[in-house]
Amino acid sequence: MEILPTVKEVLLELIKDNRNNLPFALGVKDLMRLIPFSQNQIYLMLDTKQIPGKKIGGKWVIQRDAFLAWYYGVYQDDEFAREVKI
Repeated sequence: MEILPTVKEVLLELIKDNRNNLPFALGVKDLMRLIPFSQNQIYLMLDTKQIPGKKIGGKWVIQRDAFLAWYYGVYQDDEFAREVKI
């Protein structure tokens, strides 16, 4: 019997906790408050798809759950991403 939570369980809990504190869609200014990168660095990371996002009407929009999965390093894991509901 496993007493300690798995890394996957811990990550899911972190994402669940954090998603309640963020709006559904994030913008570049939101990301600047959340991660330690300059505005130019964030734009470059979005342009090169290092951060998951979409350009809508000329502005970058980052879906909250996709950002949290990326932030916690699980975005590339397709099975885990489905559990997070990206």
